[in-house]
Amino acid sequence: MRAIKINTEEQTVTEIDLPQQGDGIDISELAKEIGCTYFECVRVGDDDIYIDDIGRYRTGEQGAFQITGYPEIIIGNAIILSHDFNGESREPHATVDQIRGDVEFRQLSISE
Repeated sequence: MRAIKINTEEQTVTEIDLPQQGDGIDISELAKEIGCTYFECVRVGDDDIYIDDIGRYRTGEQGAFQITGYPEIIIGNAIILSHDFNGESREPHATVDQIRGDVEFRQLSISE
């Protein structure tokens, strides 16, 4: 399934292909692409952004980004998808170029 990856280490926004599992996506591959064990989903516009569930609690030098339509800075990588009326993951409505225009990368130094 087509998805969009925001990579804060490389400061890139790219299209990736996530393997499907049943009617949705393989969540273990989703977590692997984000670089986390547990993730959460935040809604921005018509799309869903999957982020590291504990990203906001990390310390030290951290890659982060801000995206138009979401008030907080997001720490770590993210995957953008959408969903259908049953809640199953679907390809994002936004394009890679749209997301590139909406993302501002940041480098944070977070103390304990």
